[in-house]
Amino acid sequence: MDLQRASAKSFRRAMLQANLLRITANFDNPVFFVSGGKESKSIHESHKELVRKNRLSDRAYYPNKGHAWLFSDIDTHIQLLRYFFQDGAFPDKLKGF
Repeated sequence: MDLQRASAKSFRRAMLQANLLRITANFDNPVFFVSGGKESKSIHESHKELVRKNRLSDRAYYPNKGHAWLFSDIDTHIQLLRYFFQDGAFPDKLKGF
């Protein structure tokens, strides 16, 4: 399916269905979950649950942004990578939970 040609309604429906998936995950690699502030509550909750299951993980959100925030703000994405992997400063535009 060509996602660029999908209607907004179809995309929202697919995302809502994806949010209903139940996954039992066991992992021990560090992960930093970032969601857009405009994403559904279930996305934020799933990140919360994944962080709870992996003590090496963390999470944050980007206020007033949607799912594809990193494509519109590459600099913040790079800052986040430096923060997580190189002990850089936490990006100003992101907010912790």
